[in-house]
Amino acid sequence: MARAGPADNPDLSRRGRRSRPVTVGVVLVAILAGLSWLVSRNDAQLAIAFALGLAVILDAVAAHLALSDPHLEVHNPVDGIAGQDVTYFVRLPDLRRPVLVSPPGSWPTWRSRQVTVTSSRPGALTLSGPPRGVVRYLVFDLVSRGPLGLYESTRRLRVWLPTPLFIGPPPMDHAIDWTTIR
Repeated sequence: MARAGPADNPDLSRRGRRSRPVTVGVVLVAILAGLSWLVSRNDAQLAIAFALGLAVILDAVAAHLALSDPHLEVHNPVDGIAGQDVTYFVRLPDLRRPVLVSPPGSWPTWRSRQVTVTSSRPGALTLSGPPRGVVRYLVFDLVSRGPLGLYESTRRLRVWLPTPLFIGPPPMDHAIDWTTIR
C-alpha cells in the first residue's frame, strides 16, 4: 500500500479543469433564456437562466473539489519477471465520487488503459512486459467529473511504492544434460 509521497512533498501536479462539449450548450440556453427575459420580462425565463448558470458553476466547483487532496493507494506485487505482466491494484479510500485512474498517455506499455475507482471498489491496472529494473514509483492521471458531467477535473499524481518492485530476468532452465560416457 502506497500513499501519495512523503507528508512534506506529496508530488501533486497542478489541478486542471476543462469543460465538456455539453457545457457550451447549457451556457447558450442560459444566455438565450436571459435574453428572452430582457425582452418579455417573464420571471420563468429568468429562473431558467439563473438555475442553469448556477448548475454550471456548482458542477465546476464539485469537480474541482473532488480531487483537492487525493490519497491513491497502490498495492504492488512482491516481485516481477521481465517480459511478464505485472498487475497493480489502486484504491482511493477517502473520495465520495468515482474517479477515473489511468497511466499517462506517453507510457504505451500499460495493457489496461484506465479504470474507474471508488472508495469501496479498487481497480486493477496491468503493466505488460516491463523491462528489468527497479520500480520505485508510478505516475497516474486522475480524472473526476462533476455531478452533472459538465466539467472534468484532472490531476497527475506520483505514487511512491512502500517496497520497491524488483523486476528480474526470466528464470533460466538449469536442468543439466549429462553426456553419456562410452
